[in-house]
Amino acid sequence: MDAFSVSISLGTLPMTIKHRLVMSVIVGLFHFFMPLFGCLCSFVILKNTHVDLHLLSGIIFLYIGIQMIKDFKEKGEVNFKNNYIGFMFFAFGVSLDSFGVGMTLPLKWKLIISLLMFAICSASLTFTGLYIGKITHKLLGKFAIILGAFIMFILALTNFVNFCCF
Repeated sequence: MDAFSVSISLGTLPMTIKHRLVMSVIVGLFHFFMPLFGCLCSFVILKNTHVDLHLLSGIIFLYIGIQMIKDFKEKGEVNFKNNYIGFMFFAFGVSLDSFGVGMTLPLKWKLIISLLMFAICSASLTFTGLYIGKITHKLLGKFAIILGAFIMFILALTNFVNFCCF
């Protein structure tokens, strides 16, 4: 759902259909490999460090929201880098919580099937969110970008509350 709500926000920005598809596939891949990596590394990370993924996700969402508002105030539009590096950072940000989920998964053969379903669902939801964001931008114009930044702030706040309270 993080990928869905964040992609609604980013869908308000100008993007080609190719970029929307590529971003969705990259998010799906990250949602496959982040839990797998979390599952493989769980015993090492849980024993030796305390990394709170909610705090890291909250910082990333807050940064994206601030950048959206800053760009909008300065230029009247938001320039999201339509390149693979930008897509990778986006996918990493929305997949961080998947890493934590992977830490709780057991290493079994059914793990791969579960991760494939997880990746397909997250890629589909990301593409749907990007499409809804495009429609929102058509309906609301430049106000949709402010709404997108507001969604980022809500997600950041949610992650900070999870970090502080849970």
